Amino acid sequence: MEELKTGANPSTPVKTYGLATASLILGIAGFILCIGIPSLLAVIFGIIGLVRIGKSAGALTGKGQAIAGIILGGLWLVLFPILVILLAIIIPSNSFIYDLVNKKSASQTDSPSIPSDSARYDETVPADIDALDGFTFIETNSAGYKEYRHKQTGMVFVLLPAGSFQMGSNDADEKPIHEVTLNSFLIAKYEVTQSQWQKIMWNNPSRFKGDNNPVEKVSWDDCREFCKKTGLRLPTEAEWEYAARAGTNTLFYWGDEEGGDYMWYSGNSEDTTHPVGEKKPNGFGLYDMSGNIWEWCSDWYGDNYYGSSPKNNPQGLASGQYRVLRGGAWCRNAYLCRLSYRIREVPSVRDTSYFGFRCVQNFK
Repeated sequence: MEELKTGANPSTPVKTYGLATASLILGIAGFILCIGIPSLLAVIFGIIGLVRIGKSAGALTGKGQAIAGIILGGLWLVLFPILVILLAIIIPSNSFIYDLVNKKSASQTDSPSIPSDSARYDETVPADIDALDGFTFIETNSAGYKEYRHKQTGMVFVLLPAGSFQMGSNDADEKPIHEVTLNSFLIAKYEVTQSQWQKIMWNNPSRFKGDNNPVEKVSWDDCREFCKKTGLRLPTEAEWEYAARAGTNTLFYWGDEEGGDYMWYSGNSEDTTHPVGEKKPNGFGLYDMSGNIWEWCSDWYGDNYYGSSPKNNPQGLASGQYRVLRGGAWCRNAYLCRLSYRIREVPSVRDTSYFGFRCVQNFK
């Protein structure tokens, strides 16, 4: 039997073997469950301890490294879940970092709106869409349109019939007035609220806090990410105006005069957003289509797009620099809350407390 070198403890290699093995197991477990540098170091120390077993001169050193590996691996397994819990509590209520990397650039133009003809609807909409994944039927609203609940988010959607309408006005980037025909689709009854956003995205970037207030300070990119997570999408600009008009041919969906009973705008908002659904709805039973917050649309902005857009289900330009927003906001006058009024913004802009959205879904 090989003789141990002077000063070595015969049991040290065995003890080191056990400690090193424990370090290795803890490190591997931590790396699989948590990942992180401490887990990786625990694995390395465990391997070093095992390598030094047969070398009595390094046995004590291997033992120390193995113990260090056990401490690192064990502490990481305990501290990592605590760290995750703390982050889950802190991040949703703090949007400082969320807002830090974005800068605003606004561009708005004024133009009057005088559409000409009322909409024509195809009333041959199927009785229900229970077969459509993710939705359940609720009721037929007071306007006569069926409502469905999106299971994942809890949002209420209204099923709009296919139809044609006169889109735009005769001024600026709202011209020319042109006929558009759309397929039937589902659109959210209300703007996306902060509670709905936080349920999916785990944060609340809004300036004006309130569970039922519309989420704001969200970029087009953020809204697209929300839609990807929920299987929904943003409305096209044509879908938005069709839904907002609800068969009307006036400046607003209630007439040609500004109306504080229907919208939150600079004349009555007291410089803040308000809970969705507090004002009167339009003819489809949709709320806040004018005022409260601007709503992102899916389209790339084009100031002359209306002159060449297709009649059936227009999707907007194939590329561009800006995305379209519609509807006006709490901080804008009534003129800017008209149904044909358009603004544009780069899709990454997030630091505005009057940009939000509502979702739509295809209906087949």
